[in-house]
Amino acid sequence: EGLGMGQNVPKFLRYSGKIRNRNLNKRDVEQLMKDLWEKKAKFDKTNGYQESLLDYFAHYLQQRYGIQTMVAEFAYNILASLDRYSYDADFEMFTCVILGEQIEDVYWDQTDMLDKLEVAVDKLDRKSNGGKMHHKVSRKDLLQTIREFFSAKSEVNLNRIAMALRKDQSGKTIDTKKLFEETREGNQSAFIEIIRSQYLEEIAEYVSEVAEALQKRMQPDERVDVKAVKEALYSIDANIP
Repeated sequence: EGLGMGQNVPKFLRYSGKIRNRNLNKRDVEQLMKDLWEKKAKFDKTNGYQESLLDYFAHYLQQRYGIQTMVAEFAYNILASLDRYSYDADFEMFTCVILGEQIEDVYWDQTDMLDKLEVAVDKLDRKSNGGKMHHKVSRKDLLQTIREFFSAKSEVNLNRIAMALRKDQSGKTIDTKKLFEETREGNQSAFIEIIRSQYLEEIAEYVSEVAEALQKRMQPDERVDVKAVKEALYSIDANIP
């Protein structure tokens, strides 16, 4: 059922009556989100500012479907898909940004992190295979590379990554190409999924720790001076420059 035509309803959701359930499959929504991220990056670069994902989502749907009935129909179905496939890291990230729980830079930072991780694994591959890429490395060496790459991760999270890796591939030798591949449905390896989920978890934990540290240093008038902010940050991470 649509939310109606009221001014308090976002334009792309304005619709009265029943909404057709298109039962969008995961792969199609994955492809749509990728297309949206790419087009948004170009849109922001062309216009010289970063549009909010929610506002650009409305623009994107209008450009893609044109007619308000179709815009609303797909908007409701896509939003329902975000909930249905919330277990997936792509959907989790998109939901966090579109709801304003995370800034968009978090998405691009995560993407950059995964690119650098793949470079680190490729470097290990060459080192393990006489300078050539065979996409085969030992589990032990890969886990050591992961430990070095994610030097700030807790033992608990490193163990969760190791367990996800074993779920993907149980042998002593790891096919690194498979780790970074997507299936036809847009699913990624358990290894990549847990790393992406941990990324958001760790940001939330960090923000909570900063808020708690600032609260302890808050003055009676609820202000926090620059010195106290620095002290709070250093108390959490002494390596901050």
